[in-house]
Amino acid sequence: MTTTIRAVEPKWKGAYGEGRAKDYDQFIRLGAMNYDGVLDAVLRMVMTPPERILELGAGTGLLSERLLERFPRASLTAVDGSGEMLERARGRLARFAGRVRVLQRSFEDFTASRFEDEGFDLIVSSFSLHHMRHDLLRGTYAQMRKSLAPRGQVLIADYVLTPHAEVQQRYEDIWVDTRVENVRAALGKVLDRAQVKRDHERTKAAEGDNPARLDDQLAWLRAAGFEAVDCHWKHFCYAVFGGLKPAPRPEAAKPRIPCY
Repeated sequence: MTTTIRAVEPKWKGAYGEGRAKDYDQFIRLGAMNYDGVLDAVLRMVMTPPERILELGAGTGLLSERLLERFPRASLTAVDGSGEMLERARGRLARFAGRVRVLQRSFEDFTASRFEDEGFDLIVSSFSLHHMRHDLLRGTYAQMRKSLAPRGQVLIADYVLTPHAEVQQRYEDIWVDTRVENVRAALGKVLDRAQVKRDHERTKAAEGDNPARLDDQLAWLRAAGFEAVDCHWKHFCYAVFGGLKPAPRPEAAKPRIPCY
């Protein structure tokens, strides 16, 4: 029996409109666990200073800005499916004129090979790919490899799963506790933990969160042809991981035919 997967509109498209774009920077910093630590880990794991960077799910440009500051010779292509988020990114990245190209594209376009550019030295993505269907995510990893120059690098920061249900639940509880602590520290506001937990689950459902297991994603990267695949950093259910595109293998020398 053949199973047909219907093409449905991803939920994130309805979640990342003007309202979310307007408050996203505060939302991610107060709601995430160690958000700056995630970005620091991405920057520290760049193996070779890149000249061409592709960011999938650039959002409001928080990671884009740090990459352009860290690598002053680099140009960056920022891709996101939300026009409202990209408007914020354009404003944040205006001071890097001539080094930034902003494209409104969905990950599905990238996976389906409708992305014309190749030869990137670095492809990054933060807190975006967990919205994808897993079959499309595997295709995205394959397309990343195709879009990289030899010895190019992919670095992904995302919300991931563990195979252990009780451990995953503990991670989720810590996520809720972190939100409560962050809001108290930043705004002096005491939130009801039970309500924060309900809001947390409601937000994940509204955005169509579909995180994959970390060990599965490392396997998918290897299957896509990456080498040196590893998890570089982990903080409960957040991880930074990736791999390198192999260098072309030298052609074997053709045997010389002796002349008589």
